[in-house]
Amino acid sequence: MQYADDTLIVCEAETTGVAALKEILHRFATVTGLTINFSKSSMVPINVGERETAEFQRILQFQKVEKFLPGWKAKLLNYAGRTVLVNAVLDSVPVYLMSVLDLPQGIIEKIEQRRRAFLWTGEDKVSGANCLVAWDNVCKSKEEGGLGLKKLRLRNKSLLLNWLHNLHQSDSPWADWVWKQLTNEAPCRSENLGNHWNSLAKLLPEYRNFTNSSVMDGRCTSFWFDKWLDHLPLAVKYKALLSHSTTKHTTVRQAIRLGPGQQLVHRLSSVAQAQLQELLQHLQTFQLREGADIRSHNLGKPETKLTTSQCYKSLQAGDKGPNYGFIWKNRAPPRVRFFTWLLSKDRLPTRNNLIVNKIVDSASCPICDSTWEDGDHLFLQCPFAVALWSALGFAPTTSSVRELHSISKPSGLIAREFKTFFILCFWRIWTHRNDVVFNKLQPCKKRLLQQCVQDVTL
Repeated sequence: MQYADDTLIVCEAETTGVAALKEILHRFATVTGLTINFSKSSMVPINVGERETAEFQRILQFQKVEKFLPGWKAKLLNYAGRTVLVNAVLDSVPVYLMSVLDLPQGIIEKIEQRRRAFLWTGEDKVSGANCLVAWDNVCKSKEEGGLGLKKLRLRNKSLLLNWLHNLHQSDSPWADWVWKQLTNEAPCRSENLGNHWNSLAKLLPEYRNFTNSSVMDGRCTSFWFDKWLDHLPLAVKYKALLSHSTTKHTTVRQAIRLGPGQQLVHRLSSVAQAQLQELLQHLQTFQLREGADIRSHNLGKPETKLTTSQCYKSLQAGDKGPNYGFIWKNRAPPRVRFFTWLLSKDRLPTRNNLIVNKIVDSASCPICDSTWEDGDHLFLQCPFAVALWSALGFAPTTSSVRELHSISKPSGLIAREFKTFFILCFWRIWTHRNDVVFNKLQPCKKRLLQQCVQDVTL
């Protein structure tokens, strides 16, 4: 399979086959004069043991998917930098495979483990104590309170949904071949076309939820399960009638030519009989026409091309988080916005959180040494923080770091900058706290005030 200037080659996990592949590539380079850079090529073993993987890698001299990230100096990167690399590297490596194959759950979990470990530690593995936020929450969109990382299972599904749409819209050789194979009750159920088609067929119900069919010849539209006659599928509108159907997996073309009544059991219930009469009335003026059925979607403007991003958003749709605008719509540096995201969830490594994992013995505040150190206390309630806000002349109008969105604009600050002002002050309180804990410095309001003023001025 080729895409742009990339080539994907799939072969069986056998030493002789891998060696033959390497020889073929060498001969290709000799004949064409094109040099293949094996050190920049990647190998993705699927259900292959470590010993066999090492042997294949020795023969091919390829990298594996796990080798992409350690080359980056991960430990030198902050969380925001690692987030960018997770999106740019580990998310993109399996895209070609996920575009055409339903990856096994074990493969998905393995890659997810690497992504999670790299984000939180920059290492190959990570323990639960190092994961400051649950991975499901990390993989939510920023609007929903996450970091915007993609869930690989949903991304795999969205890429396959796009393939399904291409099948219904495209005149490619692949689409033509599929429709020629689906001769009996296409496209409603899986025929004997292998695992690839089976994985696509499982997604047909979800695909039909956000698409409509403008029927022409009726060959590619399901009579019962597609939305073609109304805004609802006939299977939903006429449930009783569907239960009496002898060929539920039939196309509009077949049903219209034979007549809907010819594909039902002989004895109908009174409800099914009434529904049949209503359906026949709707079909009186309907006629098949020349040409292929036209698919449209409702995930955006119907006339626009369906994108993988639209499919993904439809699968992940959730409620918008209240703190999105405060955290991400400002001019603070990326690492400071990442810090604010953790702050909004009260998941910073404060002593209140560390004591749960038995990392520290005491949860008392290292600045005032009075009460438990959590986000609310350190940034809003600690006498030291209260004195800082008083000296600055602007105090956050919230009692909880989980409700940063409730901070209102002070009269003395510019509207577009007040979020940045408070975020940078929160950041400086945190770095000052770390200086006290790790560098053994004494709490100093004057020093902290100068740092806040300097950051805001810049």
